[in-house]
Amino acid sequence: MKPIMLPALCALALASSTMACGKKDTPTAAGSDAASAPASDPAKGPEEAAPRREPEPDKGEPQAERPSPDQPPAQPAGAVAPPPGASPLSAPALAAVPKGAPFVVVGSPKKLLDALGYEGLIEAYGAMLGEVGAQMSEVTGKDLFKLASWAEIGVDLQAPAGVFMPDLRTEAVVTFLGLSDGDKLVAFVSEAAKKAEAPLSTEKVGDATLITLGERDRQAWLVHGTTFYSVSVMRGNGAAALAKEILSRKADDGITALPEFAQAVADLHADELGAFVQLRMILDQFVMGELDAPKMSTDHLERQLEEARKSDDKAEVARLEAAIADEKAWAERWEKRRQAEAELVKSIVGELSTLAVGVDITDTAAEAQIKLALAEGGALRGLLKNASEAQPILKASASEPLFLLSGQVDPKAYWSLIEKAMAAEGEDVAELRGALRERLGVDLDKDVIGALTGELAFALTGDMATLLKAEDPRAELGGTLLVGLSDSAGLKALLSKLAAQEGADRFAKWDEATSTLNITVPGQRAIAVTFQGDRLVASTETDIAARLGGGESFVAKVENAALKALYERKDLAALFSMPQEFMGAWFIAMRSFDGYSPPLPKDATPEAKAKHEELTKLDAEIRPLRQKVEEARMKPIMDMFHKLGTLAEAVTMDGQGARATLGIYTRGATIPEVVRGFVDLAVKGEAGDADDPDEKRLRELEDKRWKLESELWDLNRPKAEEAVPEPQ
Repeated sequence: MKPIMLPALCALALASSTMACGKKDTPTAAGSDAASAPASDPAKGPEEAAPRREPEPDKGEPQAERPSPDQPPAQPAGAVAPPPGASPLSAPALAAVPKGAPFVVVGSPKKLLDALGYEGLIEAYGAMLGEVGAQMSEVTGKDLFKLASWAEIGVDLQAPAGVFMPDLRTEAVVTFLGLSDGDKLVAFVSEAAKKAEAPLSTEKVGDATLITLGERDRQAWLVHGTTFYSVSVMRGNGAAALAKEILSRKADDGITALPEFAQAVADLHADELGAFVQLRMILDQFVMGELDAPKMSTDHLERQLEEARKSDDKAEVARLEAAIADEKAWAERWEKRRQAEAELVKSIVGELSTLAVGVDITDTAAEAQIKLALAEGGALRGLLKNASEAQPILKASASEPLFLLSGQVDPKAYWSLIEKAMAAEGEDVAELRGALRERLGVDLDKDVIGALTGELAFALTGDMATLLKAEDPRAELGGTLLVGLSDSAGLKALLSKLAAQEGADRFAKWDEATSTLNITVPGQRAIAVTFQGDRLVASTETDIAARLGGGESFVAKVENAALKALYERKDLAALFSMPQEFMGAWFIAMRSFDGYSPPLPKDATPEAKAKHEELTKLDAEIRPLRQKVEEARMKPIMDMFHKLGTLAEAVTMDGQGARATLGIYTRGATIPEVVRGFVDLAVKGEAGDADDPDEKRLRELEDKRWKLESELWDLNRPKAEEAVPEPQ
């Protein structure tokens, strides 16, 4: 075979794992033809599933099964293309996916690539793929980085493509994509294999074509009707046999026959990409099995004790008896903690069922709709409560907060979960209750938990321009915390007692007349904790009372319509948002530091003193120039993070569990423009701005500084003592 990998097969593997994509074009016929062998019943565990063929052990020899001429292959079930505009998670696209598949991800490659502006990127930067593209074109005769080339070889990038794992045991992965002409693809691969001198084999299996490469049976390809399948076995062999199983799957054996699947994907918007995950199946396999850890044993010490008694070693007997007592006490504590941890995990895992995700990309937003099925009556299902108004924390700032988190929880359910978590960490909740009652006279359940409505919210505020220039950004940050109350008397008494604790007067002062706790921390903005209506409010904002009382929210000024609609929803159980400009600030916060100047010894030579003075003068010239250069470097990056907009998530509870919308909402730019902008930055960063005079001058000065610093270190290095000859 030629030195390069077979480009055709590389491209097929890449394409078949290229999921979902783009603008709102109407999909063409997609069809998975039928599917794979009878799958496991998800109601049973992976070990109790219906029997199926396991891949053979890896023996280094071909293991694929070839059909006998006397035994015609099973006829595949007919695949039906999804109707125009159908979700990628529609039944026809998933005909090959068995019931026991732990996950499947599917979408339209063309749609996703269009949504991200792929054609424009290739037009601008395709030349940078030169060597790879040239090698591929040499063997295939096609530039497969150009989307039009795929249609020429019979691949339909508009149709559904995806990836799934047949089950958790075989460690195999199947990827698939749509075809417009299967014969064209087979001919293309065969011709490319000849040019690459690859040992490619093809055989007809009914009306499908099975393709294998060489003697190893870890990879197989299947062309069947309007679908191409790539089967990869992680360990062992058996890829060809697994590919053949796809041809015999019946609709009743497929994942779309599961009632849980139909419920999960119903009304799920998944224009570009969809995913379905059987969470419970995965967690049962990889999490629940780890909970049954063996108990601690003192057998080894018991055996040593028996030997010590036989030898009548009283000191050793006493030592071992004490060690065994300590070991048993420790094992008892560990077992209690392990059981608490297991109870916590089981209470959560036992409630989880399935997860479904649908991705929809518009010009100014990329949103994922997420549906998490939860068992009725479980801890998670009862943790959050839907609101009946827009989140009050949105009024906490005149401009968009740098970080916002808000929600409504059931206080008792939330505390129950905390208690389980504390027990899992070996902490005694009873001790906490006793300490609060003894030191502060506070009843945790009545005065704290019982006084909460469940409304919790926090907003971090600050001006980005000020933060970027501040020596200590923490001093410029502000924020507001809201806690909903059903009764404030107990919490007022608690704050009064906390402020009266020894040493608290250094940073906290309680005003009895106004029921206000004023907190001052050096280097940070003052915080006032007040009681406003049915809320506890802790804020650095002086006008927070007026805004919460009816002031206009920053939401009215939000330009992205999808983000604004998210903020204005009145049925949310939780809301999170963070402008990516804030994330960008952390990204570029690692600014250059002044170089370290070697200390100047008291007995330094005149030459060393002169170089040290020269280094000081050089630093004085470098410092302002570096700041100027860094500001110039940061500006285009911050501009792009500004255009990237806001990352936000909204959660609501329904009759099936939790439903969330997670999205990125751009500001003053489209999704393709944002993608192109970050690619431009990356390319420019690689190349650097060699023509910028400030950049050039800074490099010259820093090179000079490095050389001068090295010379100064050499001058200051203590001289080695002269060797004294040893006496004869």
